[in-house]
Amino acid sequence: ITGQVSAAVEKNPAVWLNTSQPLCKAFIVTDEDIRKQEERVQQVRKKLEEALMADILSRAADTEEMDIEMDSGDEA
Repeated sequence: ITGQVSAAVEKNPAVWLNTSQPLCKAFIVTDEDIRKQEERVQQVRKKLEEALMADILSRAADTEEMDIEMDSGDEA
C-alpha cells in the first residue's frame, strides 16, 4: 500500500486515480517505523499479560475466600 502518487489527487480528491491504492497521499514506512510499532506492541502485550494475571489472581483469591466462608458456615 503506497497511497495515491499523482499530484492530480491533490487538485481534485474526488478523482480516484489508482483503484488498487487507498485515497490518501503517498507515504513511506521505514524499518524504524516498523521497529517502533513492534516495540509498542510488545509493551502493550506485556501490560495485557500483567492485567490478565492480576485478574486471574484476584478471582482465585475471591473464590478461595468464598470457599472459606462456606466452610465456616457449615461448622456453625
